[in-house]
Amino acid sequence: MHPALWVSKTGLAAQDTQMQVISNNLANVNTVGFKQDRAVFEDLFYQMKKQPGSMADQQNEVPGGLQLGNGVKVVGTQKLMKTGATRTLRKRWTWPSWVRVSSRSNCRTVTPVTPVTASFTVTRKACW
Repeated sequence: MHPALWVSKTGLAAQDTQMQVISNNLANVNTVGFKQDRAVFEDLFYQMKKQPGSMADQQNEVPGGLQLGNGVKVVGTQKLMKTGATRTLRKRWTWPSWVRVSSRSNCRTVTPVTPVTASFTVTRKACW
């Protein structure tokens, strides 16, 4: 495959992944407890055509050299762990905190898991 087409192909594949991640974030925007994702990219290796400081011709120097990129690849996705919006009639926990839900018949006991567990207790059971 021609190198210019290869760079374009890798860019299109990366943008396709980015659009899928954004679509997933939009589809779940109203889901309680959803944390949005972010696509992470990295460059593929560069080809060094001219070394920095080499001569372009008899009189001109190429101070930065000449490098040609080979495209981009998707490394993965990353969860954005920022605090979400506060909704009325809901308890707001700030980062870092997690909720452990353990099943007991049809009711679930909600126990917050925080760095200092002695300062926060829940006495009610949430049934759904």
